[in-house]
Amino acid sequence: MRQKLVFAFEFDNHKYYKLDNKVNLPFSRFAIVMSLLERLSCGLDGSDMSKALDTIEKYLNKGIAHPNSAAKIGAVVSILRERQQNVIHKDLMLNIVNAMTFRDDESVTGEISSTITKEKLEVFERLCDNEGAYNFFLSTNIERLNPLLQMSQTDFNELWRTSEARTKAYRKQMDFLLNEAHTGLPKS
Repeated sequence: MRQKLVFAFEFDNHKYYKLDNKVNLPFSRFAIVMSLLERLSCGLDGSDMSKALDTIEKYLNKGIAHPNSAAKIGAVVSILRERQQNVIHKDLMLNIVNAMTFRDDESVTGEISSTITKEKLEVFERLCDNEGAYNFFLSTNIERLNPLLQMSQTDFNELWRTSEARTKAYRKQMDFLLNEAHTGLPKS
């Protein structure tokens, strides 16, 4: 399988490869990519979804008959619906690239190393910060990401920044609601 890899880019003494566009990803990576694409359509990564569900569950446990609990559940649902408008989600996009690229010291068909995954994500984040997200994704030359790269670099980078700001605001709102659900009082 390694002979079917195509050079993508080099950074920090490591070469990064992707599979030729005619070759299918190994099933374990394909499953990860499909899951991430589904989450991307929702605008939520796994921890965001867990936090939203935990918040809803806490308020349900307080009792739906309590008007405050119903209002808080409504607030979480509203936030989740708003998140679906987020076209780009930084963490999910970087994880998609992670699943679709292979570092020179990484197994192509074997188990996915959590250490290498973490290191790759840190590198990808630095490259996005240093070179701009658009340039980073363009450099990966991953065909499945091409629809996002059809927009101008300026539009993509603006969408990226807006998405990051929305994600931070969403997480802050969810932290507030979850803390309130735990304590019953707003955090001061």
